[in-house]
Amino acid sequence: MKRFIISLTIIALILVGCKGSEQQNNEDAQNVINDEQETKDDTTDGGQSDNDVLVDGTEEEIATSLNKAFMDKDFEFVSNNFNYSAQLKQMVNVEMLKSADSQINNLAGEFEKVLSTQVVEQDNNKIVIITNKYSKSNINCTVSFNKDKVIEGFSLTPAQDVEEVSVPENVKEIPVEFGEEEYRLPGLLTIPKDKDEYPVVILVHGSGPNDKDETVGPNKPFRDIAYGLASKGIGVLRYDKRVFAHRDKWISEQEELTVYDETIDDVVYAYDYILDNKDINATGVYVLGHSLSGYLMPRIANEIPDASGYVVLAGPSRPMEDLLVYQIPYLSNLDGKITDEEQQQIDYYQSVYDKVKNIDESSNYTTADLGGLGKAYYLDLKDYKPAIVAKDITKPMLFLQGKRDYQVTLEDYNIWKESLGSKDNVTMKLYDGLNHLFMKGEGTPNPDEYFIPSKVDDKVIEDISEWISSN
Repeated sequence: MKRFIISLTIIALILVGCKGSEQQNNEDAQNVINDEQETKDDTTDGGQSDNDVLVDGTEEEIATSLNKAFMDKDFEFVSNNFNYSAQLKQMVNVEMLKSADSQINNLAGEFEKVLSTQVVEQDNNKIVIITNKYSKSNINCTVSFNKDKVIEGFSLTPAQDVEEVSVPENVKEIPVEFGEEEYRLPGLLTIPKDKDEYPVVILVHGSGPNDKDETVGPNKPFRDIAYGLASKGIGVLRYDKRVFAHRDKWISEQEELTVYDETIDDVVYAYDYILDNKDINATGVYVLGHSLSGYLMPRIANEIPDASGYVVLAGPSRPMEDLLVYQIPYLSNLDGKITDEEQQQIDYYQSVYDKVKNIDESSNYTTADLGGLGKAYYLDLKDYKPAIVAKDITKPMLFLQGKRDYQVTLEDYNIWKESLGSKDNVTMKLYDGLNHLFMKGEGTPNPDEYFIPSKVDDKVIEDISEWISSN
C-alpha cells in the first residue's frame, strides 16, 4: 500500500503528498507556536471543535501549530482547525491521524522535540518543513500552502540522511530528465567509464512517493544497486517517482490514480528514453522492480514486451489489501502487547480490507475509507493475480527474496515459485538474513533496522550482474 500506511517499502508514512522536495533542514530551530494552539477544545471523536476556529497567521506559524498539535496527539484539533483544501480535508480525520501516529511511533519511537523549521518558496506557494526528533530517528512534517494559505499538502516522512557517498572511480553519473510534458522526472544514468556499450537496468520503486535512491532513513538501496552494477559494467537508470516529483499534482488527482499513473507509464517513458538516446549504447534493457513494482512486473512486461528481461525484488504475489491485514497486526504485536490505539488501527485496516474485497463501480467510498487510496486504484487491481499473468512472459525473469522480510514474505515467494518455478526462463533465489531492503539484520524482523545505516548485500548485486551477463 502507499500513502498513510506502512508501505511495502516502508519508505514513508504519508498522510498526503506535498509540494516540492524535502531539503536539508537548518539546525537552528525556528519554533514559532501559534498561541491559538495552546488551548485545546473539548470535542467528541470526529466532531467539530468549539466554533470551528481556524488557526491563522503566517504559513510558518500555521504549520508550526499543526505540527505541535499532532505531536501533542490532539488529533481533533488537527482535523478541525486548519484550512485544508477540499481534497485534503477528506483524508485528515481523527482515525487516520491516530493511525499515522501509531505507525510513526512504531518506526521512530516517541517524540522528543522540534529540531528545525525551514520555509521554501515555490511558484508563489510556500512549503514549511519541520524536522522533529524522535527517540529512534527524525521525522519531517511538511505542510504545503497555496497562495491563499490553504493547506494543499501534509506529510510525515522519515528525515533523509544527508551523508555523501562518492561515485566509484570506474563509474560516472549523468543527470537526465524524461517523461511526459506535465510530469517530467529527474533521474541519474549511472554507467561504467571504460565501456562504450553495456546493458542498462531500469530501477522501479516500491509503493509511496520515493526518490531516485528509494531512500529509507540513512539507507539508499537503489543507489547501492546502481553503483554496484555499474562497477560491474552494467548501466543503471534511476529516477524520482512521479508521486514524489509531482506531489502537488498527485493530490488533486488522487481519486482517479491507478498503478499506471503512479508507476507503469513512467517505466515505459524510461525505456523509450534509453532507446531514443543516441548517447546510450545499450546492448539490452532490463527492468528491475522492487516491492510494489515487482507485483506489477507482469503488467510492466505487457507494456514493454521487448525488454531483455525482468527482475523482481521482494515482489508480493498476493493482493495489496491482504498484506495490510498481516503487516499491521505484526507491527503492533512486536512488543508482545496490543494497545487500544493499536487495536483501533488494526480494526481500521480490517475495515479497509473488507471494503476493498467488496468494491465495485457502485461503491461510494472516499480515500479516507480506503486507507488513502481512491476507488479507481483498487478497481484497477481487482482480480489481478500477478503469478498467473506472469506465466505468459517468455523473456528471462529473476525473482529474489530475503528470508527476513516481514512485509513481503515467503508466502508471496512460494506463490511465485509454484506458478513459475518450473519455467525455463525463470530463476529464483532466496537469501538468509536479508530484509525487505536486501540488507542484513538480526533478531525479530522489525522496522527499526531500516534506520540503521547499511548497504544492499553484495551477493544480491553479484547475482543480478551474473544473471544479466548470462541472459
